[in-house]
Amino acid sequence: MFADDILLLTISIADLRQLLYICHDELRTLDMSINIAKTSFVRIGPRSGVDIAPVKLNRAEIAVSSEIRYLGVTILGGVRFRCDFHGKKIKFYRALNAIMSKIGAPSEIALILHLVSTNCNSILMYGLEACSLTKKQLTSLAYSYNSVYFKLFNTFDPIVVKQVQYFCGYLPFPPAVQLRTLSFLNDLQRDRISPAGKIFSWEGVSEFRELQVKFNIEAGCSPARYRTKVWADVYNKMNQELDTI
Repeated sequence: MFADDILLLTISIADLRQLLYICHDELRTLDMSINIAKTSFVRIGPRSGVDIAPVKLNRAEIAVSSEIRYLGVTILGGVRFRCDFHGKKIKFYRALNAIMSKIGAPSEIALILHLVSTNCNSILMYGLEACSLTKKQLTSLAYSYNSVYFKLFNTFDPIVVKQVQYFCGYLPFPPAVQLRTLSFLNDLQRDRISPAGKIFSWEGVSEFRELQVKFNIEAGCSPARYRTKVWADVYNKMNQELDTI
């Protein structure tokens, strides 16, 4: 009764054309069709700027786009894989401002942080575990994540912010994302049959191992202990920073 967006991934334009024909024929047997007006594709890779013949389906040309939005994530075309998180930050600030406007007393710190954690942070972090963030992107997203602490505690000092996060029971942004990534990669490694599991075996094993070493996580460690290990690392680093002051 209902049709949803379909994402096709191919390694070449020729493969894209073949896959489009396959989908077109299969959908036709279901008495469905592809809406060409709402269909576009992006090119990612070293040859993304090379001119190509138009990609057509039923004589209608499919538009080449500079970006696509899929499952809440904006993927950019270009020489390398990149995502745009500007829209994500806008939604985060909109939700944060809605909470702050409803709670008139800024002294209700525990309540505000709980509401932000459950209603806003999930918007900001959605999908990040599957993305390779640049240092610039990580810094920008962390600034948004820390904005509620800037407001509530009237400080921009990164050490003070880390302290209040720790004693309020919330992780700083980088380890919070890394904890999500650990859980995500752990789920992928348990599934070696699906396409996602295959991609993990090609690209994700080294990243998973790097995170395990970073947080002193032994191979075969239960995912339930990931959070404990990440918190221990945050605690040790915070103490080291305080010792240098």
